[in-house]
Amino acid sequence: MLNREDKYIMKNNNLKEIFFQLDEVRNLLRFKKKGLIEPIKTSLTNFENECTQFHQNFNTQKEEFNKIETQLTQEIDTLNVVKNKYDLVSSFLEANPPENQAMTNFKYLTTHDFIDFANSDASLKEEAKALSLLHDVEKRLQEIVTFPSIYNKNIVAVGGGFSAGKSAFINSFFIDKELKLPVGINLMEAIPTYITVAEESSIKGFSYKGGVVELSVKLYKELSHDAINSLGFKLKDIAPVMSIETAMDSCENICFIDTPSYNLKDNKERSKKYFKHANTLLWIIDIDVNGTVPASDLKFLKSLALDDKKLYIIANKTDLRTPEEIKNILDKYEETLTEHTIEYEGISAFSSLNKKEFEYRGSSLFEFLETVNIPINLQTNILDELKEVFNMYKMAIKEQILWVLKIHSHLKSLESDIDSKENQKTNEQIENMREMFNHNSLVEQLKKLETLEEVMLLLAKDIFTSLELKARI
Repeated sequence: MLNREDKYIMKNNNLKEIFFQLDEVRNLLRFKKKGLIEPIKTSLTNFENECTQFHQNFNTQKEEFNKIETQLTQEIDTLNVVKNKYDLVSSFLEANPPENQAMTNFKYLTTHDFIDFANSDASLKEEAKALSLLHDVEKRLQEIVTFPSIYNKNIVAVGGGFSAGKSAFINSFFIDKELKLPVGINLMEAIPTYITVAEESSIKGFSYKGGVVELSVKLYKELSHDAINSLGFKLKDIAPVMSIETAMDSCENICFIDTPSYNLKDNKERSKKYFKHANTLLWIIDIDVNGTVPASDLKFLKSLALDDKKLYIIANKTDLRTPEEIKNILDKYEETLTEHTIEYEGISAFSSLNKKEFEYRGSSLFEFLETVNIPINLQTNILDELKEVFNMYKMAIKEQILWVLKIHSHLKSLESDIDSKENQKTNEQIENMREMFNHNSLVEQLKKLETLEEVMLLLAKDIFTSLELKARI
């Protein structure tokens, strides 16, 4: 058995061993710690590099995704434009004319009874002109049935060459600045557009069958978009006329017509047609075109029948010129127009950009517009044109009747100079000639014509009566 001293020594030895072992562990840990620093640093660096690479890959993939998303968005937008175009085409093809029984009956008479009469009558040499005039009357009646807003408005045609600024000029009068007529050459440029005053903006298309299609401002803008051109579609073939109603100052009795540029392909005769029915012509000239009235404008103006119309000249885009240049240019305009014997109410140096008049000759633009801001009797004008068609036929038939009666008179005179007993054969020939030149059929033709005229005039009046009733409601 161990004594107390032995126990103490043993205990001391155990502690030493423990301390020794602890020192060894401490040394080992100290050594190991130093040995682990570099691997840990390396691992951290590698991890950081991997994180950086991952971030870069993520950004690259994000950019690719954004490009794909943008491309898809553009393709979807294009598809939407094309879809809207097809929807629009379908709308125009399916649109039927507004119900108007008088208009339906009038069209039936023009395409059946009147054509039957014209085919049976050979008196009128200018029959093509008469039929064209009748077709024009029918078309104008259909337009006012479709667009009653133009009824009894003073028609003011806005004309000029390409890029003169016709649409921009009309746009300057719009209070709603979101709504704009398309400018520049596009699908809409060749479509004449009626513009009238209304409290709220609305856009309508007049189909080739006489139907009406409502258009949103957004869709109207898309009609000018290049994507529409991708299918080579001519909108004017199924929508020959457009109509815009919107708020404008001091134009409540005016209907502007934005006409096709006369100097673009196939537009000259179409422009003339709309000038024919206008009471006033505003002719727009780009003041930046050498500061003169273009020779082609002068030639076109002289080709128009302006005797009963008011002509006003507008030098547009004058904000690009100095006051002294503007005065000199207007002086040149005056000299040129006088030299070519073109009568006009005034000349205005105007800026469509800010609806400002810088200088004028004769009447100022705004004073002139006040003088034409008056209602007109459209009914009288159209009925007079319809009567003109019938008068052309009536005059031709009456001339035929007079010619036949003269022949009868000569035959009678010849008959009295011949001895009836000795010239029996000659008398028989005279009688045959009298039968050949019988005017009874012409008298019947004249009666048919007068009856047809009476019916068609009544129907035309019924059309106007229906429009007046709608206006009161």
